[in-house]
Amino acid sequence: MTRSDKKQPVLHRRRSLRLSNLQHGIKEPVKLGSFTVHRKKHKALGDANAVAPNSSCSPTIAMHTRRMTRATLSDPDNPEQALTWREHDLALKAQELEQRLAAVSKKEEETSALLQQAKEREARDIFQQLEEHFTCSLCYDIMASPFSLNAAGQCGHTFCAMCVLKWSFSRLHRLCGCWHESVDCPICRSLVVMTPEKPPRLDFTFPFVPNRTASAICDSWVEKLACALSETKKGRGHKKSRARVDTPSDLPHWREGGAARKEWLRKRSEGKALMSSLYSNWSRLTPENFAAMKDDLGV
Repeated sequence: MTRSDKKQPVLHRRRSLRLSNLQHGIKEPVKLGSFTVHRKKHKALGDANAVAPNSSCSPTIAMHTRRMTRATLSDPDNPEQALTWREHDLALKAQELEQRLAAVSKKEEETSALLQQAKEREARDIFQQLEEHFTCSLCYDIMASPFSLNAAGQCGHTFCAMCVLKWSFSRLHRLCGCWHESVDCPICRSLVVMTPEKPPRLDFTFPFVPNRTASAICDSWVEKLACALSETKKGRGHKKSRARVDTPSDLPHWREGGAARKEWLRKRSEGKALMSSLYSNWSRLTPENFAAMKDDLGV
């Protein structure tokens, strides 16, 4: 075996190794003088061993991918794709606005329900206070134009103007137009100052005293009650809450335009007018005038 025959397998192996390196892109050293230069074999774009992008990439990579996709779709060379992207973007914004609107509407409904409950609670409290402290003992209703009797014992009991007038004139003798028996308080039976039969009469003999404090409170609270009930009028169609279970049956009639409120306003107006007229003419009224007033009151 010659020396050339021994080198032939070695050369064959070197050629096979170089060929393998070229196929796999392994760096191949090249000698230039006393230096060795490593060259990198770039893989072709169509290499089957190329690594595909990971679907579970980081948010930063995903953001850049979306930006690249958006830039591609908004390419002026692709107007249809740009319109498609614009339509998709507007649809997403519209969906987001609808969700926000639904959340705001839900909050508004909850707030409205809370306000309704607060107004109903306020109306019940006002009505309860009026019934407990300002109920007329003669008509068992909220006092309209409250007046007290000018009793010698200073009883201080207060009644509606129309009620106390009817109580007093019910003791009047129709034929002679005079009080032959003493008028007393319907609660404590304190005697009222006697009315002189013939005029002129002094002012201190007027048997009725206006209770201005009770009148101011009643007027104010009745107005607040009507306002509170009018604001809860919109919530009639909602489901009944726990706050509405204990609502008195007469309470809705005290809203603006309700039957109870109309009757109270009528009694207050008539009572004030009749008391004012009676006090203005008290010193010169005759028994015939008292008898006519008794007939007008229907007692």
